[in-house]
Amino acid sequence: MNILQVEDETEWFEDTVKPLLFDIGVTQVFHAATYDSAIQILTENDVDYVILDLAIPLNKDNPVPEVSNGLRLASYIRKEYSGTPILVLTGQQTEEAVEQFVEDQEPETFWDGKRKSLVKVRPKRRVNEAILILEEAVKELDIIDAIEIEVAGCELDFLEKRVIRIFCKDNSAIGAKARLLNDGLSSAKVLEVKLIGQNGHDLPWTSLVKIDIKQKIDKESQNFKSHVNKLPVASYPNVLNEYVAGCGDKKGIFYRFANHFDSNYFDHLNSDEDSALTILERIRSILDTWSDNKEVKQVSVGAIRSLICSDQKFENLLEIRNRLGLEDFEVKKLNAYYSIQHADLHGLNVLVSGDLNPILIVNGQLN
Repeated sequence: MNILQVEDETEWFEDTVKPLLFDIGVTQVFHAATYDSAIQILTENDVDYVILDLAIPLNKDNPVPEVSNGLRLASYIRKEYSGTPILVLTGQQTEEAVEQFVEDQEPETFWDGKRKSLVKVRPKRRVNEAILILEEAVKELDIIDAIEIEVAGCELDFLEKRVIRIFCKDNSAIGAKARLLNDGLSSAKVLEVKLIGQNGHDLPWTSLVKIDIKQKIDKESQNFKSHVNKLPVASYPNVLNEYVAGCGDKKGIFYRFANHFDSNYFDHLNSDEDSALTILERIRSILDTWSDNKEVKQVSVGAIRSLICSDQKFENLLEIRNRLGLEDFEVKKLNAYYSIQHADLHGLNVLVSGDLNPILIVNGQLN
């Protein structure tokens, strides 16, 4: 485990904390004495856990320790490296300052399989309690990082593999086979994952994982809860769990689906026009659930145009707009039907079973 300790009392850190961290099996300990130096270390290194003293200086030019700097750093980590756990060490004057910050944190599935906040607080005077927390975390993460992952069709970075490893541990698997399903233009990786059980054989069910930055996976998760689960049964895979702890800025959402979805819509489009048309009709039938629940809204022409051509792109057409008199036209009002639409529904995002039943596997872009 790589730990970043943010502490302006360097002598106390070197003499008291650092030796204890190496005793419990920490691989590398980074040290930052200021807000700015902590940001630099986070940017340049893989950090698994942060120990944070709240009262820290901003930088060398502003050497006075301020609680606001520690809270600002904690907020930065939660935003930019959402999966990185934080252990806050407080003095008597800083305990109340951190209470609201901790209360605002949503629980996540941690390395031991339990749902808990990724932010913990301990007073400096009880540093041995903090070390015990870290010792348990080191043991759990060592087990996770030792899990074997076999990948086909793409390269996964260390954090992307860790997402799958945490899923393995949470399901008592000793390894996994991952195969790329969607090689699109986005930053997301969509993979089929087969878990290997304790007996060395594949488990009898298959999962699908989408791995991306946390904000995009959060959007996917919200879309599923608000819209996707209203579609007909068996037209989408069910969510198993989401994992972010220890995964930096990455997050994974796992779905469960049957093994017999072994082709995608593009495969049929390229090989059999009749089957492609059958699948397309079934996709339309699935999406009728959304279009049938349309509502009428009175909106401007400009609001409708912005769904097709963004305001930013439209600004580049100033000369054409002026020549056609579009400014007056865009403010006109009209009644329009609104319903949920899938904005990323291409062939790779539609898996197909042997009996030509489609299943939608990517739901991050619903409008």
